[in-house]
Amino acid sequence: DPNSDGGEYLALIELRTSRKQKEEDAEETEHQAMEEKKKDDTVDVASDPSDDEFDYLLDEELPGQGEELKALEDLRRAELEMSIFSREVALSHGYGTHRQMHPTRVL
Repeated sequence: DPNSDGGEYLALIELRTSRKQKEEDAEETEHQAMEEKKKDDTVDVASDPSDDEFDYLLDEELPGQGEELKALEDLRRAELEMSIFSREVALSHGYGTHRQMHPTRVL
């Protein structure tokens, strides 16, 4: 029984009520946002400005994007993979890390 030992702290009760109120407000605003989104989704598509006149730019390949671009991308990818591999090798062999050794193991 919470009231047998003096009850709960007033601040704790206020915190719980304010937290509950904030959760209810958040749910309400989320619900309102969903309703507005549903209204926006039902708006006629013809009333929106369209980019149809520029769609042909997305469908065509730009000149020079054939084999040369693919070769450059493959070369860059290979460079990155080699740098990653060399870094992993260096770290796994202990280069760049400080290691303490007992004096008897040094000699």
